[in-house]
Amino acid sequence: MANFCEGCGAPLKETDKFCQNCGRTVEQKAPEPAQQPQQNFNWKEPESFMKNIPFLYKFFESFGFGRWLNYIYIADGRINRWKYFIENIKVGLLITFIDVPLYIVAYMCLVMPTDSPGACLMLGLLTGFVALVISLLMIPPTYTLGIRRLHDLDKPGWVVLLYFIPYVGTALSLYLLFFKGTDGPNKFGPDPLQ
Repeated sequence: MANFCEGCGAPLKETDKFCQNCGRTVEQKAPEPAQQPQQNFNWKEPESFMKNIPFLYKFFESFGFGRWLNYIYIADGRINRWKYFIENIKVGLLITFIDVPLYIVAYMCLVMPTDSPGACLMLGLLTGFVALVISLLMIPPTYTLGIRRLHDLDKPGWVVLLYFIPYVGTALSLYLLFFKGTDGPNKFGPDPLQ
């Protein structure tokens, strides 16, 4: 209901049907229905910093890794248990089948006696450097995937810092792997299972 008469501007009471000053009929307004919270997300999967380094993205994309690396470096949004498990397995396999052999080659080149020590030293240093770069590139996905998994559980991303505490980090890993995420959308994005 209006608080003031539309005709003369006199103040009105909630129960008035006519203006006490000019006699004009007071319009009764129907109460507005309570608004339901909107569950409509115009949410788009964000892009990681990998897309901002075109030459690196194109290099990895030439091997079929570009989109995957872009996906595992994103810390926004949600990821379900199964996807979290699979992506961590992929990171582990990448380190096992690419990084470890490079470290072995580097070690063999640096400790084995050869006829051309200069060439072997250079090869060892080069393969060791490449292995180190790959190792460093695979550290952030451990945390970004953990952050997204925490988002699925409706927890803030900073909880991933518990990885640094002995035994607590192991418990956190098991929690992320086995506990079901929240049903439906939450404040971090849509349900990854829908």
